[in-house]
Amino acid sequence: MGYVKGVNLLPVTGEFAYATTAHQGARLAFPALPLVPINTYYVTYNGGTFPKTDYSYSIDQLQAAFPACTTVAIVCAWFGNSDNLSSAPWQIYPSTTYIGGAFQKWNGSSFVVDHWKVSSLTETSSGLIPISQSGTSFTYGGTPSDQSIVECIFDLKARGLRVVFYPFILMDSAGKPWRGRITYSPDVSSAATTAVSAFLGSAATSQFTGACCCITLICALLLAESIYFLLVLSFAAWKQYAVRGGQLPARLTEVATQFGITRSSPE
Repeated sequence: MGYVKGVNLLPVTGEFAYATTAHQGARLAFPALPLVPINTYYVTYNGGTFPKTDYSYSIDQLQAAFPACTTVAIVCAWFGNSDNLSSAPWQIYPSTTYIGGAFQKWNGSSFVVDHWKVSSLTETSSGLIPISQSGTSFTYGGTPSDQSIVECIFDLKARGLRVVFYPFILMDSAGKPWRGRITYSPDVSSAATTAVSAFLGSAATSQFTGACCCITLICALLLAESIYFLLVLSFAAWKQYAVRGGQLPARLTEVATQFGITRSSPE
């Protein structure tokens, strides 16, 4: 089938859905239960080979079925809690369905302790905004971890695929409104200017520092000011870096310096 040139990579959420490293996890609600596999379902139900992950199998199948596909857009979600900028507080934020829970990753011979990490946050951070639930089921999965996105980008590049990074906002408020309806009324007013400025926030590259966990960024403002610029800055520089396989073009060198980014191997 030669007519499929590019795809959007889903499911948009899932703490380690895009990882090439096998993980298992346990939620706080079930502390007595053992950790269970969370990204190796194909191995469990289709006789795959452990520790190959669901992501890796899916890309194998993509390339086998659509060899002309050259581009993969990785869709990665944060959350918004309102489509009305006149409400307070209006927030854009990452979250996990494993708040207070635990994770382990496969290190080649056994499972060892690991953490979901998005910028400076982990599943044990205080102040995380919970994802809504319907009964005992979560409305959405968690934001993909920084490390899983880096692993995914490196893998896609190694396969010879062009990578597009596609940030996405899922609205987790009453009625689950479409993100395209984020607005302020009346639109043309000084109050609207103030509301938009508050929506964008005051985060700057100088408030981010590099971390040793591959290319994660740390920003102390993440929970105190969970707004749009944090999403943009948390993604921009290190995703550009990872897409280029660790090589920054000249025009991004200054950005990398501001963010304190250095080369580091994935954990």
